[in-house]
Amino acid sequence: MLFLRKKGSSLLEMVIYITISSGVVMVLVALLITLISTWNRTVAPAEVRQNVSFAVGRITERVRAANAIIGAYPADTLDLTINAKTARFNINEGIIEFDNDISDGILAAKITSAAVSVNKCDEESAYFIKIVNPLPALEAVRFCFKISYNSNGDPAKNFSQEIRTAVSLR
Repeated sequence: MLFLRKKGSSLLEMVIYITISSGVVMVLVALLITLISTWNRTVAPAEVRQNVSFAVGRITERVRAANAIIGAYPADTLDLTINAKTARFNINEGIIEFDNDISDGILAAKITSAAVSVNKCDEESAYFIKIVNPLPALEAVRFCFKISYNSNGDPAKNFSQEIRTAVSLR
């Protein structure tokens, strides 16, 4: 009967299994905490940079396609004549919007996402300033935005970027 093996595990084997399992779980939890922390640090800058890039690209594209910059400046809206239509960029509740034709009754398209908020740059009275260059140079518009991530009070997600640039008609 000495050769019969008992089924089940001893207390020592259980302690070893629990110790190994606990170690694996602790490593996985540490890895998860690191991943979440890294994501929290990178999501805000990535979102802001993506919105800055898209907004600047869209405004630049439309200004270069315009025939004229119309309206009184400095202003919080940018009105352009494009193919005999008045197009408008404006900031509504912290979001940049673009309306391809302000007379058609169709709502403006949002250029920036709700994850960010657009504000005036420090020391600026308006978002858009018209630059009248001497001939033969064309008119230009200078714009400045401060785009901030909506962190909802989480200091780890506080991030903003200021963009100042000028674009001329073609």
